[in-house]
Amino acid sequence: MVNNKKNILIIGSKEYFTLENMYFRAFKTLGNKVDFFHTYNIRKKLIESFFWKFFRFIFFYFYQEKLLNFLINNKKKYDLIIVFKGIFMNKKKLIRCKNFTKNTIWINIFSDDPFNINYFSDISNKDVIKTIKYYDYFLIWSKRIVNKLKKKNSKKKIIYLPFGYDEFIHKKNRILKTPKYDLSFIGTADDFRISLLKKIKKYKIIVAGDGWNRITMPSNIFTCPKANAKQCSKIIQNSKISLNILRKQNYGSHNMKTFEIVSMNGLMLTNRSKEQNYFFPENRSCFMYGSQNEMLKKIDFLVNNYNKMLKIIRKGNQLSRAHSYRNRAKYILNEIF
Repeated sequence: MVNNKKNILIIGSKEYFTLENMYFRAFKTLGNKVDFFHTYNIRKKLIESFFWKFFRFIFFYFYQEKLLNFLINNKKKYDLIIVFKGIFMNKKKLIRCKNFTKNTIWINIFSDDPFNINYFSDISNKDVIKTIKYYDYFLIWSKRIVNKLKKKNSKKKIIYLPFGYDEFIHKKNRILKTPKYDLSFIGTADDFRISLLKKIKKYKIIVAGDGWNRITMPSNIFTCPKANAKQCSKIIQNSKISLNILRKQNYGSHNMKTFEIVSMNGLMLTNRSKEQNYFFPENRSCFMYGSQNEMLKKIDFLVNNYNKMLKIIRKGNQLSRAHSYRNRAKYILNEIF
């Protein structure tokens, strides 16, 4: 374990719920000196979203200049600078930033698929691919993407870094004997998730997250749009089953909810995947499905046998303890220093 504390600069969105803020709290908990350079808010107002969609290249230029000026004028020397995704950064500006921070290690923690390039989304873009080789290390959550990146870049630069849970946000809930809801789902609304949830007709469901307030759902599905961390915790506590629907880019891998649900004592039902099964073995610490038909059968079984599942819930929570972002932060420091 690294004993000497580091001076760290985190670059990203400082909104409370972001991954970068979770790591900010984790590194500080370990005793490091951590500064935060806020780039932009992920959640935007309607008019702001419109200009962002079509003119983000102007915003990107502004953020690059703002960061460069900060590094030029800031007299503090950092051991480590961590860029979260960095979709606003291009190769030329990254090189200039690095020239003003000699002897500083630059890493990128990327929380999406860098190969999913679309100018009109916040997932990735061509500049992300071009800048990868200029970071000292590039850390990513998927083993599949790790292998793909290693074929195109120096192998020592690419590090597998799974998601985790935040000890400040995702706290262990007391298990209720009679939860209010049969099933919950927390996540952004999209066509696939809407269609899937509408197939679950017999049970009382609550959904939370962006977009659900714009959707008309059947009477058995209640919505809690834009729920904060405390509300999400209560939703999981008040649900017999916490459904985790992986998106296409996460198939075979995992997502943030993989760790967050079980860390809050939720009974997770999720897509069957190799990585999730490694962290939380199926039928011992969570449940998985490989098709919609299997999902519906598992829901029937779990709702009607919830009181027999407490051992599974406790086992999942026990296993989750190793996967806090504080432990992820320790891992990063050990790998790099």
